[in-house]
Amino acid sequence: MRSRNLMIAMGLLLVSAICVNSPAAAFDAYEMDASVEKGFTEFDKAISNSDDIIDNASGILMCPRIGKVGLGIGVESGPCALQVDGET
Repeated sequence: MRSRNLMIAMGLLLVSAICVNSPAAAFDAYEMDASVEKGFTEFDKAISNSDDIIDNASGILMCPRIGKVGLGIGVESGPCALQVDGET
């Protein structure tokens, strides 16, 4: 009985983590632009030919914050911004 209750609790936790979309966690445009620029800076530090990659790309999808949840099956989500020709 105890393991059944634990499984139910874990299932509810997983479902609530996936389904709940809090407005407090949402980015505004300023925060998103700042996070995208920080992401490009980190990408530039990590990859030696990052300028060539960015120049040859039609568009870049930057996901600065990724939340991960998993219990047997994993889920990742987070706000993303598409940048095309330098415009976010």
